[in-house]
Amino acid sequence: MTHTSKLLIGLLLILSIACSNEKETASGLKFKVVREGDGIKPDSGKHLVVNLLYKDGNDSIWNDTRKNNLPTIIQVHKPIPSKDGVIQAIMMMSKGDSITFKISAKELFENTFRGNIPLGVDSTSLFTFNIGLKDVLTQEQLQKLQSDIVAKQNEEYVK
Repeated sequence: MTHTSKLLIGLLLILSIACSNEKETASGLKFKVVREGDGIKPDSGKHLVVNLLYKDGNDSIWNDTRKNNLPTIIQVHKPIPSKDGVIQAIMMMSKGDSITFKISAKELFENTFRGNIPLGVDSTSLFTFNIGLKDVLTQEQLQKLQSDIVAKQNEEYVK
């Protein structure tokens, strides 16, 4: 086997591994699984503790929950909105998963945020999302987490 053949086979192997981590939601949003978690999909009624970072096409950060120490909480419920690819992707995650994807401003603001595109934002620009599913909680666990967050914020305020 020639050196070129070995190189080509290695490249094809790398590409096949990279492509195997791509998934698609029912609405057509393609996302890449960066890290796989426990593989157990959360039940309806549970609460997802999600860290997320999203930025616009100019690399301006719009939200980074890790920096502001305030995770996003999403309740698992059915049915999942048919056009909301962001929520569909999150509902496909399991605890410990991390995903990344790009979505147009038009899709994001109309289908996820359910509002108008802000002035100065090009509807065709792409927003990049990095999402990690940190934890899956019951209602009681969620209440404790919320109490802990409020206590921590009060402590910071006093300082």
